[in-house]
Amino acid sequence: PSLSGQTITLGSQLTIADSAGLIIDGGSANITVSGNNAVRVFDVVLSGAKLTLTNITVANGRLNFSAGAGIFNNGTLTVNNSTLSGNSANIGGGGIWNAASGTLTVSNSTLSGNTTDNFGGGIYNQGGTITVSNSTLSGNSATQSGGGLGMNAGTVSLKNTIVANSPSGGNCVGTITNGGYNLDSDGSCGFGTTNHSLSGTMDNPLNPQLGPLANNGGPTKTHALLEGSPAIDKGVAVAGITTDQRGVARPQGAAPDIGAFEVDTKKPKVSTATETPTGTDIGRGTNVAATFSEKMSPTSITKSTFKLFKVTSSGTTQVTNVTVTLSSDGLKATLNPYGTSSTLLAANTRYKAVVTTGAKDIAGNALDQSSTTAGNQQKAWTFTTKG
Repeated sequence: PSLSGQTITLGSQLTIADSAGLIIDGGSANITVSGNNAVRVFDVVLSGAKLTLTNITVANGRLNFSAGAGIFNNGTLTVNNSTLSGNSANIGGGGIWNAASGTLTVSNSTLSGNTTDNFGGGIYNQGGTITVSNSTLSGNSATQSGGGLGMNAGTVSLKNTIVANSPSGGNCVGTITNGGYNLDSDGSCGFGTTNHSLSGTMDNPLNPQLGPLANNGGPTKTHALLEGSPAIDKGVAVAGITTDQRGVARPQGAAPDIGAFEVDTKKPKVSTATETPTGTDIGRGTNVAATFSEKMSPTSITKSTFKLFKVTSSGTTQVTNVTVTLSSDGLKATLNPYGTSSTLLAANTRYKAVVTTGAKDIAGNALDQSSTTAGNQQKAWTFTTKG
């Protein structure tokens, strides 16, 4: 928790040689591991080494006269729900270099603003195996070719993925397998419209209408799909993936969206509340809880957005000696109004619980307060304690 929202700045690269498998999961803490524009971030150095990154940002790795500034992979590398941005290597693979013995799987992730003076600004495949799904490669560049993705040998397969907006080098170079439901803005990946893919051309690019790399909810930055994006509702469900990079459930519309971002405009609701609205004879050692219709942003569930008031004939007084916590699945907030016997709820007293519009889901949508009907979307409810 003490690292939440912070950047871990490296003085030298982190070398992974663990065949048992190393997992680094940032959870909801919004953690960045940075090469500080001076060193590579991760080096999976051995063919038997394994590294899994989840909910992590890999940024500002930099290498001169070498490859794979963000990550060099000669083993088995899995990247989930993560972002690689601002990494630069002059030989190739600004974001990731996948060596001849490397196996790389990228899922629900974003590669943005990575560069190289050679081939493969976002990802380069020297001869291994690469599988990319539900991801967005945007704004990556290569002086030679393959701004988004380049390959010399091996196999590369993309599914439900956006490759777009490469400032130099085009989006792709090499033979890329079209797993279907991809979006290639300049047509260089060779997908055309086969297998439900969408492609532009160099002369007539297809604009995916992506927002800038930004905090759109969740622990890592993403490119939002703007209104009217051709990627909206044009994707397909990928086995084992039920959310987008931020944790927003897929699909929100008629079908999943292409890329790492799922458009979500639905307001969350309080689907159930305890103690039971209008309930009586409630124990003095009672917690107050709100269960939401979808995953909520942890930073939005606080004592300022989930409040408890004592109700008297002269008005209401907020109870401030409380703790508010959100469950690990993001669906239930609990307000604990006591810690010792002296801070129990008062006997024979009316209380009102309130969840404000400051409570937001992962996508940043504020709480729906259109109804206070029991069992619907309560914004406020009352109960009475017993003697």
